[in-house]
Amino acid sequence: MFAVIAGGKHVPAGDVANKRRDLLEKLVALEELNDYWVRAFLVTSTKEDPAAVVALIKARLMEATCRGDWSYEPLTKEHNGKGLGLMDVEAGPRLLRELLDWALNESAESPSVWRIGEAVSGLCGSYDVPMLNLLLAWMSSGSQAHATLVARVLRESHPALIYEHPKFVKDILNEAELIGKSALDHIRSSISTAAHSGVRSGTPGEPFPEDVRLEQHCMQMLASLSRVEPAFDLYDGLLKDARYAIARQRRVKEAMEDEDG
Repeated sequence: MFAVIAGGKHVPAGDVANKRRDLLEKLVALEELNDYWVRAFLVTSTKEDPAAVVALIKARLMEATCRGDWSYEPLTKEHNGKGLGLMDVEAGPRLLRELLDWALNESAESPSVWRIGEAVSGLCGSYDVPMLNLLLAWMSSGSQAHATLVARVLRESHPALIYEHPKFVKDILNEAELIGKSALDHIRSSISTAAHSGVRSGTPGEPFPEDVRLEQHCMQMLASLSRVEPAFDLYDGLLKDARYAIARQRRVKEAMEDEDG
């Protein structure tokens, strides 16, 4: 059914529009939304009725709270950077801000807030400049609660964040420092977690290319920062992590050579 509807070729558009919201509301019952044609239907629906899709995700976040069951996934993060394309539609930025405002009004202990990062990542996909600027503006002059929510969203971003958006990293940490130490710690921890996410691959006993790239990038960034800047501690910590990982791989290589000898 969703294959037919998502394709948009076999069913008149008017007929789909009349039933789209009903179909979206029924998706609350599914344990997950990972079926290929369900995702295709959601991508199409985001283009046609983004408000209804965001309403579905809110409903699923609340359903997760009611169930208290982590096997129920409101909306999963896609590691290939794709999402439902919320920020590609005109109403996307407004709807994302409304979603953040909604989560801000939820209890901080609610699972609906714990999983807001996955939901935003699933809705938006890659973290591009417009989305990052929106997060920065939304958090600026906000409270610890604002920073906590943004930290949850940044935690679900991709490793490319620190490489492709160094200005954002610096700006968001500066804003977090103005809010307070806890806010700064949350944001810094989330960016660090995102930097370490993803799959590492390489030759046994040789440093992973990801760790080498991270080491080089951190050295370059540290050379441009003062020690008093909030971003300094982030890159200093990431540099130590990268060097530890590289040294560990070298120890593995030495152990392999000893065995061969």
